[in-house]
Amino acid sequence: MNNNTIMTLVIGLIIGVGGTLGVSAMKKDDYNKQVTTIEQQTSNDHSSMTMAEMNKQLEKLSGDEFDKTFIEMMTVHHEGAVAMAELIPSRAKHDEIKTLGMAIISAQTKEIAEMKQWQMDWGYTASDSSMPGMNH
Repeated sequence: MNNNTIMTLVIGLIIGVGGTLGVSAMKKDDYNKQVTTIEQQTSNDHSSMTMAEMNKQLEKLSGDEFDKTFIEMMTVHHEGAVAMAELIPSRAKHDEIKTLGMAIISAQTKEIAEMKQWQMDWGYTASDSSMPGMNH
């Protein structure tokens, strides 16, 4: 190989490695931006918070902010309890669990409706209260 060929290969290799590193750095930056965005989006998503995290968040609040956040969190909590209780008829063995499940569905469905009505009455905008997973 002559010197020009070797020099061309070396330059090509440097450009290739540099380009790869640049793309890698860009991907890492994009990843960090996505994580930040997800963290911001879930700051009001109470469905993935533990009970301790919910309590800690509530301790910082008072007045309307406390009431609004409490209703959002409790609604999510109750919706999770209802979803769990709806599994009982087809899965539970003991009648006591089945009776408890019916009571949970009845009481907490009523309370969810009351809390949603309060949100409307008091002008609170409700966050998404879906219940994909409650960690407590």
